[in-house]
Amino acid sequence: MPKLPQGSEPIIIKFVRCYQNKIGIMVDEALDCWGLNDLREWSAHNINFVVIDDETGEDITRILLA
Repeated sequence: MPKLPQGSEPIIIKFVRCYQNKIGIMVDEALDCWGLNDLREWSAHNINFVVIDDETGEDITRILLA
């Protein structure tokens, strides 16, 4: 589980694409990598987070958790 930020600020996760290897990774501000299972567990434990597409700046949290 991640360290919870102070107050109600969400944990910011960036989804970064690597076109050379055709993969995407999700990293937080400390550059720790997270997977979909981690995010689903956070959601189940009501941990406040948001996943931002690094290329477009779009919030893709709902898409990933669908």
